[in-house]
Amino acid sequence: MTAIALFKRVDRPFHLVMFDPRAKIDIGEGISQPASTVLTSRVRDLSVDPGLPGDFRRWLETDDSWRDRLISDPAGLEHAFVPGEIFSTYVYKRFAEALSDRPDVIVQFGSDTVTAIDRHLDGGYSVFLGAEQRTRFDAVFLATGYGMREKF
Repeated sequence: MTAIALFKRVDRPFHLVMFDPRAKIDIGEGISQPASTVLTSRVRDLSVDPGLPGDFRRWLETDDSWRDRLISDPAGLEHAFVPGEIFSTYVYKRFAEALSDRPDVIVQFGSDTVTAIDRHLDGGYSVFLGAEQRTRFDAVFLATGYGMREKF
């Protein structure tokens, strides 16, 4: 969701590198829980864009694959609690849409574990990946999701 916000707010070309030690980018999961776990926020409180608070609900209403499974909730769709898998699909689709609107942005995914971040006195940051490997960046955004994962 941080990447989506950057796509919408940074109006010049940039190179985005996202690091996650797991094979897929971790979106919409609860703390150390599989994506099928029900989220603890209601549909009405979920959106990738704070300026569009009803976006997730509207997406659910127009997406045939999810709408039919959820619309029967007696409390109404706005008050429903959904599995993380559904919110994850929504975030991935919004990420793809935002990226397609920004052909001037280069996105790269890294599976390395970030072990440290150091600030340079002359500007920029070094991101350490393992014991010796480091890469320099102009800006760093730390998005940890819903908390730390347990070790398996």
